[in-house]
Amino acid sequence: MRGTNSLSPLLRKVALAVPFNPRECLMRSLGKSIKTASIVLDAACGHGGNAITTKYRNKNVRIIGFDIFRPYVYECKSIRVYDELLVADVRHPPFRNKSVDVVYFTETIEHLKKEDGYKALKELERIARKAVLVTTPIGFHPRVKEEIKDGNVYQLHRSGWFPSEFRALGL
Repeated sequence: MRGTNSLSPLLRKVALAVPFNPRECLMRSLGKSIKTASIVLDAACGHGGNAITTKYRNKNVRIIGFDIFRPYVYECKSIRVYDELLVADVRHPPFRNKSVDVVYFTETIEHLKKEDGYKALKELERIARKAVLVTTPIGFHPRVKEEIKDGNVYQLHRSGWFPSEFRALGL
């Protein structure tokens, strides 16, 4: 186990160099929005991978992160990429209207019940000035308690999503 933890920072740096890693694709899809952003909100920030990639692309950006799972917030503090971190629920984010440029909501909506997912999307749209970036697996992929990592019960999948659902919302 100790060897795996010591490799983590190295693997994070190597992942930035791989041309088709998911986070690099996210950065490309945001284009100018991320290059000109002054404040990015990483909603349900998890282990902090989005923030690392963002700082690599735009060193001047201010990154705020939050997660409902307190141990992830502590882990993110240790990587020293975020300008501000807090424990919060994506269904009730404590931010003013149009208070950040870009919001990341990656690989999270499937962990919410469908109605809570819609509520979270509406809230994140309220907060963002330029863009809300959402990623999720296509369809429902059940995850049993034995598959959850880090003792994080929030990792259970509670819904499945399809591109047509986001299109219907105008996303």
